[in-house]
Amino acid sequence: MSHVEIRLAEAKDTEAIIKVVNWAYRGREGVETWTTESHLVTGARVTNEELDSVLKGSSPNNCLFVATIGDQLVGTIQSEIVDKECHLGSNNF
Repeated sequence: MSHVEIRLAEAKDTEAIIKVVNWAYRGREGVETWTTESHLVTGARVTNEELDSVLKGSSPNNCLFVATIGDQLVGTIQSEIVDKECHLGSNNF
């Protein structure tokens, strides 16, 4: 049985993170679903530049985590401390 591992994102994850985030928000080509934003907005949800800013620590209170199963990146979550509260999600992209 495979298990999910959670760790801090690294620069080596950039391509996989962009792929997963854009699939989650824009959907996969040729797959119709109501759970995406593709009918509202077009283009990439996250770019290399935006992701680089997060990974380089543009905010000391902001962390990006990745979920992996084996060598495959399967998810991401961002956390940020704001006014002594932890916000979960992708505020930057």
